Amino acid sequence: MFGLGPQAKDEVRRVLLDYYAYAGAHVERIAASALPSVEAIQTAIEEFDAAGCDQLIISPAVPDPGQVDLLAAAVKHTKVSQSLLVH
Repeated sequence: MFGLGPQAKDEVRRVLLDYYAYAGAHVERIAASALPSVEAIQTAIEEFDAAGCDQLIISPAVPDPGQVDLLAAAVKHTKVSQSLLVH
């Protein structure tokens, strides 16, 4: 899960805490695992690529179609196998 933009970090946290409330004590860890920045997304993609991942699905936590454009811009400058990015 990711969220980008000026208010995204707080909004992603709020959404995940609400959605995963049933997880009890684990909800904080789930919320902390979100990718709240371009750098976090790029690092995660590079780490999955280095581990041999050939397909990666990153979903927005914020229900805003503009998140897809922000993700595309973040991924554009990631140095990984193009087969991981193009599906």
